[in-house]
Amino acid sequence: MHLFSDVRYHLPSCWPPRRATELATILDASGAREVVLDEATHIITNSNWFEDWQSVGDDVHVVTPPLLFRRSCDDILRSSGLSSRTDLEVICAGITALGGQFREGLTRDVTHLFASTPSTPRYETAIYYQAQTKMKILIPHWFDDAVKLGYVGLPTEEHNRTHPSY
Repeated sequence: MHLFSDVRYHLPSCWPPRRATELATILDASGAREVVLDEATHIITNSNWFEDWQSVGDDVHVVTPPLLFRRSCDDILRSSGLSSRTDLEVICAGITALGGQFREGLTRDVTHLFASTPSTPRYETAIYYQAQTKMKILIPHWFDDAVKLGYVGLPTEEHNRTHPSY
């Protein structure tokens, strides 16, 4: 059974086409099904003012992911070791679409750090506090695999950035 097998979602036209395709791919891989607005259980939008917003019933969940500003993306890319803005945006969108929360900083509620390289300040900070925080330090492919398999509880051992094979 997929994580979102009961979700029927609608992506309003306020999304740029590329982003809408990325979100649909992530949601579909997790068992959700894209439908027209009046059949949706969830509206995934980047604006509270999407077409026909007035007709959405009280029983429909309207999900508005946090906006990522270009400067913030650049800062995160420099400090995370992710290879491109697209990598970061896909991971941010996927985390949000799957019900998680993306954080720019290493706060107490961060459970996973995605690090392509072990030579960033965030990686070094996470390693220093790992015994206390129990934070998972993973290569970004873990998230890709979790989405493809539709299993958020995917074991992390093979994708552990601190594993000797990396």
